[in-house]
Amino acid sequence: MPTEIANNSVSQVFEVAHQLESLGIVGVFFVMLAVAIGANYFLFKHAMANCGGMKEIYQALESLSKAIEKTNETQRLSIEIIKEFSERETKVMRASLARETNPIKNYHNAFASIYEGRYLAGIVAGQKMKEDIEANKYTAEEAKIGYVGAHPYAEVISGFTSFYLGAKSVVPSVTMEVRYTNSWYDYTAENNTAKQLIDDGCKLISQHADSYGAPNACEEKGVPNVTYNGSTAQQCPDTYLVSSKIDWAPYYKHIIDCVQNGKAIETDYVGTVKGGSVKITEYGKHVSEEAKTLVTTAKDKLNSGELHVFDTTKFTVNNGETPTNENMSPNKQYTYNYPEGTEFVKDGYYHESYYRSAPSFDVIIDGITSISN
Repeated sequence: MPTEIANNSVSQVFEVAHQLESLGIVGVFFVMLAVAIGANYFLFKHAMANCGGMKEIYQALESLSKAIEKTNETQRLSIEIIKEFSERETKVMRASLARETNPIKNYHNAFASIYEGRYLAGIVAGQKMKEDIEANKYTAEEAKIGYVGAHPYAEVISGFTSFYLGAKSVVPSVTMEVRYTNSWYDYTAENNTAKQLIDDGCKLISQHADSYGAPNACEEKGVPNVTYNGSTAQQCPDTYLVSSKIDWAPYYKHIIDCVQNGKAIETDYVGTVKGGSVKITEYGKHVSEEAKTLVTTAKDKLNSGELHVFDTTKFTVNNGETPTNENMSPNKQYTYNYPEGTEFVKDGYYHESYYRSAPSFDVIIDGITSISN
């Protein structure tokens, strides 16, 4: 995991730990087990066994931040440790097995509807492409987005699909090419993959990977870029447009309140744009006022429930099929084994992060080409 991202996650937890200490609550232990912070078995067990005070919690979190990659297997190993420490409330961000492991009452999963943020960022991308088309830089038929993905997991697929649908809401003819680096952090691979996408004719690049590799490639090539987890306005001033990110503060406040007041903590928690957990960052200098207005309008509609990112009237699968429960069922290789008959498509849209906090959308829709490097 990149140092800057790891430090950001850990620092947020430290801030909460200070609040807990001032409240006399030392039994709540937050584990930032993000997709890019893995559950290294022995580090995790050591951390859980030795986090009686704030200093030990800090050291445990620092150790955990050095672990890389998360799989269901490491989640399951972590669960066995959590069972040993039933007096500690454990929150695992971006994991997916808390509901499957019930009744472990001290194990909880949390995530956010980042697909909403990516959709909004996609609108910015689409408006930029529309303006470039109107300026005769390329035709509507040539409007193609390149996407640097880390792994072909549901979280990544859900993310680039929502981004694509946001762009498509502005430029209906847009297509997308996705290439994977098979790593959450590999500067060279991300940089080279972005350049390959540009060479393939992509007019704008976005990413779900953690280094400056793709943004720097865009700045070098003069291609607009939408980042993730933070602004690159200073690093890449001529090509940066916008970024989406998760803000964990609302969740921290929520669970602190639960502990203080003796309320149950949800097995799965999903933060939203409406709740302040999903945000888009500052706009780049090339983002028009029209783009900002479109984002504001879409955000209001998301908050009111008028707009659903995965509206099944807005995309097709398998060369023209309408999305149904049969053709949208998650691939069990990358997501939890949902019970037979689980309805993901209902009321006119795919219910992402509805049955558990972790993303489940992992179908490649029409208009997107997914290429494994």
